[in-house]
Amino acid sequence: MKKPNMTYIDMDGVIADFFKLLALEWGVNHWKDIPKQEDVIERLKGTDFFSRIPIFPNTIKFLHMIERYTRGRWAILSTPLKGDEDNSTEHKDIWLDNLFKYAFDKDFDKHRYYSAKKWKWATSTWWEETRQNLLIDDRPTNLEEFKEKGGLTIRYQANESKMNDLENKLIHLFGKV
Repeated sequence: MKKPNMTYIDMDGVIADFFKLLALEWGVNHWKDIPKQEDVIERLKGTDFFSRIPIFPNTIKFLHMIERYTRGRWAILSTPLKGDEDNSTEHKDIWLDNLFKYAFDKDFDKHRYYSAKKWKWATSTWWEETRQNLLIDDRPTNLEEFKEKGGLTIRYQANESKMNDLENKLIHLFGKV
């Protein structure tokens, strides 16, 4: 098996504890306790919500592991808030700038892509060779679509997945480092 050409990392649920802040904003114990979940998108539009999301306790370790196994060949691929794409991506960029400075150093940066159609990044063509890319995401639908288009996937949800399991999957794809 060839190593993935590029690795794409989702934000919300993977490195950003979106649902923790969502529950806090609504004053509930769990985000599923929000009375009208359809109101969530409307209430988040035009706010700085995405720049205030806390990280998970293992986010820094996760990022360093990704950096090590991919040898720096990774980027962020996150879905913007529907109907608030410009504002939500602006605040996700602020969040990522702060995270990268904290996790690495002030000059560290990664490309960021924002799209609800993550499957478009499933493969890359270099010269005439098509290469598989890897998506690490917590949302099964994103992973299924990415895989259908020829990509490789790892389901990872920071509040449920084990770092050892993730590392074993990375070893399988990239080899020991």
